[in-house]
Amino acid sequence: MRVEEAIEKFLFACRAEGRSGRTVASHRCNLGQFASYAGTRGLPAHIEQITTNDLRRYIVYLREEKVPYSDHPYRRPNTESRLSATTVTDYVTSLRAFYSWLTREKIVGPDENPFSSGRIKVPKPPERLIESLNDRHIEMVLSTCSSDDFEDSRDRAIILILLDSGVRGSELVSLKLREVHWEEGGGSLLIKGKGAKERVVPIGPTTLNAYLQYHYRYHRQRVPNGVFPFLSRRGGAFTPTGVRQMLKRRAKKGGVVGVRVSPHTFRHTFARRYLVNGGSEIALKQILGHTTMEMVSHYARLSDKDLQVLHLGASPVERIFLSTAAVPERVTPKRLQLTL
Repeated sequence: MRVEEAIEKFLFACRAEGRSGRTVASHRCNLGQFASYAGTRGLPAHIEQITTNDLRRYIVYLREEKVPYSDHPYRRPNTESRLSATTVTDYVTSLRAFYSWLTREKIVGPDENPFSSGRIKVPKPPERLIESLNDRHIEMVLSTCSSDDFEDSRDRAIILILLDSGVRGSELVSLKLREVHWEEGGGSLLIKGKGAKERVVPIGPTTLNAYLQYHYRYHRQRVPNGVFPFLSRRGGAFTPTGVRQMLKRRAKKGGVVGVRVSPHTFRHTFARRYLVNGGSEIALKQILGHTTMEMVSHYARLSDKDLQVLHLGASPVERIFLSTAAVPERVTPKRLQLTL
């Protein structure tokens, strides 16, 4: 079977299995890059004839030669850099999914699948500490929506929901009115996440109050029979792009520098603060909508300051001396050097 034909059949199978449009589009882009490489580098036209070494050479090409945006219709290629490790991982992950399907369909045998045999492994990008927002950043953003007009009320509710729940921006704007529930002491959101999986995400009373103020003051007046809880100025549903642009605008207006303010940054901030404040990893996994604990640990890697706070609360030495009257004199680093 020709490479291009096999890719199209794989994408059709993804659609038949109910994969999200975003997942299918990502596989189409990534595997299209592989097909283009195969055609220009003289690889066999049929997928069954492509060898493990052909795939290894392709991965080396992605790591060392591929220029970012070289195939983009609008953006200028950046010849001074190469693909990030995360982007390379994304390309190879699509290739692994493609070969898993080829094996299931018996187009290639199990021994011919280099991913299942362990001959090729998806490269792991280096783990970096994901940026998050501190108290000052959050205060600066919220200070820009302190009035009671429509946009300030809506944006304040959105910001607090993102911070209090860790939902993705796309999940927030696809929420329906009937999926927002409230009762005394707080509320919850019925979120439809990746893979059409539903989960219930709680929100606190402060967040719920901000949402209800916006809802009763503006939403019901503008669109009495509306479906989506968050509206644009023209009365249509707010979009993921609209949320990103709103946060960027609020951050700039509030004077936030040195950190990206986006829905995903709020997601990281929620995850890390949830753990620091005593929440369990299992509960966090359910709230975030992940299927593995690996992703939870990825989102919730603690900063040095977070670890210092947790250590101070759990330190055996601090607990011993705080529970006794004989607390040793505090020694500053400068005095410590002198005593040594």
